[in-house]
Amino acid sequence: MRQYSSVLALLLLAAACFGGAPNTATSAKSCEPTELDRRWTVSAPVYRSCEVDREAKPIGTAPTIKWMPPASTDRCNTALVEFVVDTMGVPEAQGARVVRATNPQFGLLQLQSVAARRYSAATKAGVAVRQVVREPVMMLVRFDRSEMGTSRDTLCKL
Repeated sequence: MRQYSSVLALLLLAAACFGGAPNTATSAKSCEPTELDRRWTVSAPVYRSCEVDREAKPIGTAPTIKWMPPASTDRCNTALVEFVVDTMGVPEAQGARVVRATNPQFGLLQLQSVAARRYSAATKAGVAVRQVVREPVMMLVRFDRSEMGTSRDTLCKL
């Protein structure tokens, strides 16, 4: 009976050590960005959305961007901005960047609006932590009311 208890204890220990490992293959592909900017990690650790228990979430509405593209440009404008939200929910300007944008001016305006945004801080093990946030933005501009409801509306996706 004693030998049976020892074997069972070893099996339980082995299962705890080897069976509980996270599946990094599935979590890595959904974890953006794949590499952290060194400027973000100088002052304190920074976590990606897949590495925190609760992600940083926007509070309130994003600031209004006053921008009208030239009539010759795309009517669908998108941008993806990336920045760190600190432990108080305030975006950090240092290291903030435009990942991609359909129009460079639109991307720059979105980046400049980051400082005015507020977030609930991300948490890990119940403690507020810094998190890198990727925020997509889309703006559909119509120059002519006759275009409303046309297939162009469905083309504007991130």
